[in-house]
Amino acid sequence: MPLPASWVDALFAKLSLRYGAAFMRQWPDAEPALIKADWADVLNGYDSPDRRNAITFAMDSLPADRPPNALQ
Repeated sequence: MPLPASWVDALFAKLSLRYGAAFMRQWPDAEPALIKADWADVLNGYDSPDRRNAITFAMDSLPADRPPNALQ
């Protein structure tokens, strides 16, 4: 099951705040809705009861020097 859209929106807000415009510059020609849908699909593996904890851990472990993509 894909990650809920509200969660993806929250991730994008946080990542945009943290990395600024560099976050969205990774996909200069893509529709934001398609990018978010891809993230929701890639993160669908977090279906366990600990999904929120796993995503929180990942957000706390982000690299400081470059924005991540969905696979990272």
